[in-house]
Amino acid sequence: MKDLIIIADSVFSNTTPQFHLLSLLILIATDVAAFSAILVKYYCDNRKKHYLLLSMAFLAGALFYTESTSIVYDATTWRPIDFVRSMSKAANPGIFNLARQVCTMSFIFAALLMYAADIKEHGKCLKNDSIILSLSAAYIICVYIAACYLYKDAAIPSPGHPVALKNMDYARYACGALALVLFVLVVYYNNFNNTLWNGIAALMLTEMLCVMILYIYGQESIVAWNLIRGIKVSCRLLITAFIIADTLTSLKKVCHMRMYDALTKAYNRTYFLEEIETLLAHKNKKNGFSVLLLDLDKFKEINDTFGHQKGDQVLQEFAQVIRNNLGSKDIFARLGGDEFAIILPAASEKEAQYVADNICKNVARLSHSSSLGLPGEITASIGIYRSNGTESVKDIIGFADVALYEAKREGKNRSIVFDGDYYSMTT
Repeated sequence: MKDLIIIADSVFSNTTPQFHLLSLLILIATDVAAFSAILVKYYCDNRKKHYLLLSMAFLAGALFYTESTSIVYDATTWRPIDFVRSMSKAANPGIFNLARQVCTMSFIFAALLMYAADIKEHGKCLKNDSIILSLSAAYIICVYIAACYLYKDAAIPSPGHPVALKNMDYARYACGALALVLFVLVVYYNNFNNTLWNGIAALMLTEMLCVMILYIYGQESIVAWNLIRGIKVSCRLLITAFIIADTLTSLKKVCHMRMYDALTKAYNRTYFLEEIETLLAHKNKKNGFSVLLLDLDKFKEINDTFGHQKGDQVLQEFAQVIRNNLGSKDIFARLGGDEFAIILPAASEKEAQYVADNICKNVARLSHSSSLGLPGEITASIGIYRSNGTESVKDIIGFADVALYEAKREGKNRSIVFDGDYYSMTT
């Protein structure tokens, strides 16, 4: 244990400039990763404008950390010995650090205000992306210019003026107090219900902890600055990992919504049409594929008599029956209402009609389902079209729809294969 304490003391007391640079590069990388992840999350749901402001907070952090990195890199060329002590006594590295804190916390505060306004349904301003981005860029530039103006009077290698360093201490404590206020507000409005805001709360706790360490040890303590860097790097890596995981979850939900119908869990119309286009692009005349259009007979009567909730239940049972009669490579989609569609890759007309007839038989058995509790008969009509891969998507859907109409006209509860000769005569 004694040896471990000695090792830890040596690590925190004799940090090299290279370690300092590495920690800054890691902080830049985490801020860039967090910025990118939150931006992706925003585009998953662009109604939540506060995500855009939060992404700007991390972008500003990355920019100011980059400036700090260039200062530290320049410092290593003139005084590699006793580097940390000389940096802790200089005013200029702290100027850009404070600018980063002010800029980041300002964006977080603005995002929190917008988030609170959205909760209370009062969010009427700043709903345009270009306005938000323009104002954010202008604010970052203004803070950067102010930091540069202060920086020119405290250039390395000469240490900063004692009064300036004292004023910087007060500014750090003010930032710590602001971090505490933001933490309380985040907890109040979010109540730990949102992973992203939880990450912001953890970020504020990290800033408060760093200020407390400086207050306890003093700004000239090498151990304090090295400990702060270790805490910042560790916490940022953890926070960024949670933000990225949250973004991936949101992205997965969006992809699922883009592909699937929420009620029946079948593919949606967009995905179905894209799959037909893909088959037309890759399948030749020998392979071809079959398209089936299906809908429930007298579904409107079920909705009118038993209500839409019962109608939704019937649709879910109907979708499950269809799914039970299909293979793993078949595409099943809901086009809208009670209209569904199936793609049977490489299936002949005979194979497609066999599948359709099985579906009709199994759908009719739903009438006796105790879970539905419907007195009337539930049946389905199916139109089948066999494509050779040369038609357009519109023609394929149109021909299958003609066959579906014919199945309805001939008495429902049946499947009909599209007849080109009959279609030519009737049109």
